[in-house]
Amino acid sequence: MKKIERLNGIIYLIKERKRISAREIADYFEVSLRTVYRDIDALSQIKVPVISYEGVGGGYEIDDAYFLPTVKLSDEELNLLMLALMAGKEIQVPGSGLTYEMLTLKLKNVLYSQNRRGSSAFLDNCVFYTGNIRPNCYPDHLLKTLIQSFEEHLKLKITYFTPLTNSTNDRLISPYRLEYDLGGWYLVAYCHLRESKRMFRLDRIRSLELTELRSEADKCLPFINEENAALEAGVTVEMDDDLYRLILQDTVMSGHNILSDQPLTIKLYAHENNVLELLMRNPDKVRVLEPETMIRSIRERTEHLINNYFKL
Repeated sequence: MKKIERLNGIIYLIKERKRISAREIADYFEVSLRTVYRDIDALSQIKVPVISYEGVGGGYEIDDAYFLPTVKLSDEELNLLMLALMAGKEIQVPGSGLTYEMLTLKLKNVLYSQNRRGSSAFLDNCVFYTGNIRPNCYPDHLLKTLIQSFEEHLKLKITYFTPLTNSTNDRLISPYRLEYDLGGWYLVAYCHLRESKRMFRLDRIRSLELTELRSEADKCLPFINEENAALEAGVTVEMDDDLYRLILQDTVMSGHNILSDQPLTIKLYAHENNVLELLMRNPDKVRVLEPETMIRSIRERTEHLINNYFKL
């Protein structure tokens, strides 16, 4: 990183953190403390109002009134921003259509004004495959209402479509968190109708409105803790050595432990659906040993497949 880029970065970092130590700056930019001290001195010389505090809890601050004008973006920065925007379009953030288009136009204008045709050619050859769900539409003001609900800790009243019954019904919910998975956005919330944690697909919410009732999202915690306990218990599998090397960096292998080398026996700490997907894709290379509940689930699924395809 060039010095001028690091100096600008230090300004952004201090303004974001409000107060930060020289050691934290050094760790962030992977430079020595001596380099940080020289950079702070350089900023002071060009009249950047850096305030230094000594002693325990000390560090650097920048006057809140100080404004750093927009700087010229590097090719790498522009490419990263454009890639992020392309990914954002694919995951279809609710209510972001026009904002996305305007921001894309602004960045493309920078690209073209600086004659960075190479960057444009690179981006034209980037493709994203984000999952299996392709939402059609979202209710108006969905994201704005969700943000307000989280910020003000208020319950939501939603009208939700259930495909299995081809019907809609009203729910009172306390939003807990927003998740994205396999191409779809989900709202994890406590459902006061079912008195349980539920996941609501955003594109199946037909309408929503903010209430004046205080959120009770903490009621999700016992269910979250139960799910986390199942993850911590793990799933024990035997796995083919070649498959192990092939999928070592996959999400399903995150945090795994090797219990035995011959045969290769592994403890996986992944969601049941992820383990089942791994098994179904590699039935001759993976075998679940425990827990018994998952073995029963696999046996039931297998029996259904046999009944469907090998009826006498």
